[in-house]
Amino acid sequence: MNSEEYDSEIERDLAKNPKRARGHLISNAKGQLVAVFKIGKGVIFNWEATMSGPVPPFSSGRAVLRYKDERQLGAAHSFKGKVGSRLRLNFENGPMVIGTLDKKIDPEKSITGRGNWKRGLTDASDVEIVALLKGGHDWLKTHS
Repeated sequence: MNSEEYDSEIERDLAKNPKRARGHLISNAKGQLVAVFKIGKGVIFNWEATMSGPVPPFSSGRAVLRYKDERQLGAAHSFKGKVGSRLRLNFENGPMVIGTLDKKIDPEKSITGRGNWKRGLTDASDVEIVALLKGGHDWLKTHS
């Protein structure tokens, strides 16, 4: 798929998922992923996942979750996607995560896996959420 087709496909998926939340995502060499997305004032969604197959560690401090309804962000769901200079994850039940990776993966890799969403309440600032995620990154490093 060339870049133009890729962008066109993303635009179609974005039209299906009008709501958005900014967040942060990070993985380790064992294929574990953690992410935090802030949805409105005081509501966060944590996502923990495992990828199938080997993928180099990656992170995105500029991840965007696109969804139609918060009910999509519950329980466990399979996903597939790609990581390269950009990140794109499509979930079986509709939502997607897009973003730019902090460090490019070359060549681009296709990924699949399964992850679990958890809703939480917080009055944490974005800075505190990043610190929480970095704590998850430290946990990922010790479990690599």
